[in-house]
Amino acid sequence: MVILRKKFFIFFSCVLFLAATAVPSFAKGEALAAVRTGVEELLAILKDQALRQPEKKTERHNAILQYICGQFDFAKMSELVVTGTQWDRQSEAERLRFTDLFSRLLEHAYVGKLENYTDEKVEFIRERMQGDRGIVYTTIIHQGQSIPLNYTVYKKNETWLVYDVNIEGVSLVRNYRTQFQPILRKEGFNGLLEKMKEKIVALEKENRSQ
Repeated sequence: MVILRKKFFIFFSCVLFLAATAVPSFAKGEALAAVRTGVEELLAILKDQALRQPEKKTERHNAILQYICGQFDFAKMSELVVTGTQWDRQSEAERLRFTDLFSRLLEHAYVGKLENYTDEKVEFIRERMQGDRGIVYTTIIHQGQSIPLNYTVYKKNETWLVYDVNIEGVSLVRNYRTQFQPILRKEGFNGLLEKMKEKIVALEKENRSQ
């Protein structure tokens, strides 16, 4: 499974900033405000010099993860990635297995790379909402370049959740769907799960060697 590592590292590193953005009510501008709050909170962790010490690596990693767990709707992302009847005909247990592996795949592919954070800047542009769903538009300033980054969000149980991100017209969900569909057609759902497990193991080894 080939992942667009360079491009998706940039925006997935930034999408992680949206974690822990519970909002008690729906109001104009609140989705963008939630994004801004999440960015500021995680930036504080990334810039914490005490957590940059080698012996604090695990603590720093866990601090990042606590902002992610429960804040991304990985179940919804998983359904959009597998899509249609391929998802519908799986049992609840199989769906949960996929969701768990998919969240772990994203974690190992991108969270570890946050160690390479180089003080990118985030500009908050606007939000476009329709009811309790919408898109938050931001721009990442990376090495002197402005990179448009959009977050697809919705409100569930009074919490804003992210279920897709888009950079320069490329969707994270669509990217993985494109990767997974040929495997599903050739090897089936269980074959895809095995491929994901193999990729996670490889990424774990890669992260440990860094």
